[in-house]
Parts: sequence; structure tokens; C-alpha cells
Amino acid sequence: CGFQLTAAKSLEAVFETNQGSSDQPHQHKHMCSYNYNAIVAAVMICMSQIRSMHEVSWLALLGVICIVIPLAIICGQFVQGGRRPGTVSPMEPDESILAVLVAMMDIIFGYAGQVIFIELMSEMHTPDDFPKAVTGTSVTMCGTYLVVGCLGLHYRGEDVTSPVTAGMDDGWLKQMCNAMVFVHVAMAYVIEVNVLSSAIYQLCFLQLCVKQSSDPSAPRLRPIAVTIVWCSITVALIGSAFV
Repeated sequence: CGFQLTAAKSLEAVFETNQGSSDQPHQHKHMCSYNYNAIVAAVMICMSQIRSMHEVSWLALLGVICIVIPLAIICGQFVQGGRRPGTVSPMEPDESILAVLVAMMDIIFGYAGQVIFIELMSEMHTPDDFPKAVTGTSVTMCGTYLVVGCLGLHYRGEDVTSPVTAGMDDGWLKQMCNAMVFVHVAMAYVIEVNVLSSAIYQLCFLQLCVKQSSDPSAPRLRPIAVTIVWCSITVALIGSAFV
């Protein structure tokens, strides 16, 4: 659900711009948010039909590139613009139940990859190296969140936005950053769906998979049957985001 909503929000930000005077801007919407969610779901269903984790592993590199560039641009704008006069960094947290729940969900989404750790290990050639990968990614993620958060609070204070790209001035640079964020989230979305679909598929056909691995002559599902089953699983996973 988090991947679906974030991807749709990023895609919407690419095409929807604030129009009107500087005193009374208004939002000109080409489509409603539901339509953007439907577009994202349709794209994800098509991309998630790739059944091999190794075939989608290159998407991880593309996803990293598509988040590093926007963050570098945003941090550069923070520093270049300087601290605005009258900027006040919030010292007292919002203790409302809704704010606490939103903060908790943000943290969970920020480290959502932990949900599929076991499945990722099962796809590795050398699972013993997985702790190194976890350490490296955790340090990188925490460092990135810390730098972007501190810069945002220092230079924008209470005016810092979520997502941080929403605070950028309208123009092609903002649209490019939102487009790259969309690609980043979409790549993570595809990998998540691929891993979960594979786990569900093997769970449903565990005995058959075991027989096939030990006995090449064991009966196998026809390719069309495998395609239908896999497609059904991916559609169910992606469709669950709308429930």
C-alpha cells in the first residue's frame, strides 16, 4: 500500500502544477488521484510479470540512481537558497494520535525492505554475505535520512514539506525530480512484488517444486498455467493496496 500510494503521488506531482497568481495560487488537476493510482497499478502489474529475481536485480541500481540525483538537487537548493529570514525549527513535536501514527508509518515505510529479508537471502548465490549488505544499506539509509532531515529543518524549519520535493519551485526541475522519485519507488515496488509473488507461488506449489528440483522427470505445470497463476498472484498483491 505504501509503495502504491507513494508512486501514485509522485506520478501525480509530475503532471499537476500550481497555477494562478502568486497571491492566490490554485491547483489545476488533470486527473484525480484514483486515476493515477490505477495507472501505477496497471504499469506495476505488467512489470511484475518478470518472474526471476535475477532479471529484475538491475532495477535496484536504477532505483538508487533515481533517488540520489533528486536528493542531491534538493540538498543543493537548500544550501544555495540559504536559511530564510524568520525560519523557526520546530522544537515541540506534534503529539496528536494522527501525527504519531503517520510518523510510525513513515518509519516503517522507510525500512520496508526488512519485510522480504528472508526471501532476498533465498535468492542470493552467497547468503552468508547478506549481513554485510544489511549493514551497508542500513548505514547508508540512516545517513541519508539524517542529512536530508537536518538540512531541511535547518534551512526551511517549520515550512519543510513532506515529501520534500513538494517544497521545490514549480518548473521542469521539480517535475524531473518527481519523475525520478516515481521511477525509484516503482523499481522498489516491482522488486517487492516479485519477491512476495515468488514466495507465495512456492508456498502454494511447495510439493511440486520439491519434486521438480529432485526429479527432473516429475510432472510440471504447463507454461500457460504458470503464467496464469503468477499473474493472479501479482494482481492480488497489487490490488490489495486498494482495499
